[in-house]
Amino acid sequence: MEIRNIHGGDKSFRVTHKQLEVSTEDYFNSLNNFHDPFSQAALQQFVVNYLEEDHDDGLIGLVRYKEDGDNVVIDAAVRYME
Repeated sequence: MEIRNIHGGDKSFRVTHKQLEVSTEDYFNSLNNFHDPFSQAALQQFVVNYLEEDHDDGLIGLVRYKEDGDNVVIDAAVRYME
């Protein structure tokens, strides 16, 4: 198997973490079309929706969450081209 780096070494990303807090009710309501609202796909979609509303052009990486009382706290890795 041959694997090539198609971007070479001349491009890099800056990675930041967005920490978002939303009520559990609002979180579930915004993702009612997902069978598992805490799947990686659902968490990423929630963050994509947030970034689009904020006119943020970051690329989503891994997303983690924790339930905190009546809220969901989301930690998303967001990459930006440099």
